[in-house]
Amino acid sequence: MKTRRIDISLVSCIISLILGLVMVIWPELVADYLVFALGLLFLIPGAISIISYFVNKRRNVSIGLPIRLSGLGSVLFGLLLMLVPSFFANMIVFILGMAIAMGGLFQIVQLYHAREWVKVSAFAYVVPILLFILGIYSILNPSDAKEKTFLVIGAGILVYAVSGLFNWLFFSRKRPPNTNVFGVKIEDAEIVEDEE
Repeated sequence: MKTRRIDISLVSCIISLILGLVMVIWPELVADYLVFALGLLFLIPGAISIISYFVNKRRNVSIGLPIRLSGLGSVLFGLLLMLVPSFFANMIVFILGMAIAMGGLFQIVQLYHAREWVKVSAFAYVVPILLFILGIYSILNPSDAKEKTFLVIGAGILVYAVSGLFNWLFFSRKRPPNTNVFGVKIEDAEIVEDEE
């Protein structure tokens, strides 16, 4: 029986394509909304933790001090993210730049290993190298105009997505069966049961 597996490279390309389009179409809003969304991701669980503390206090159930402090810290950090987004937007540019640099480097390594089962032209390395350079530039200059940076990073993410789709179509799908993305053979494991 042939099993189907989810190709994580394809899923990554699709998510990157959507994120890149949003960043290119609305670069002026991306920074604020990303920081605001991150603030919510900290605020909501923290608020739930604090509410559960008061609910459990009424029931005479003790909740440890670390949980209470982490809930309060999460709420405060979430509020800080939501109230001072410009400071944190620069950090997001830095993080996205790092992600693009790592994505470009990953594609370079993937193409290098794909040479074992398919011919890879030197041209295939151009886009991943440019992505790596763009990522390094974004890391070194995060405080440039955020809109332009998000526009450039969005374009870089789009290029990463299209380049990844290209690699998936022409290289990854042709890799030998039972190998990982680097062409390393995956062997079946034998399950050994403990005898008592």
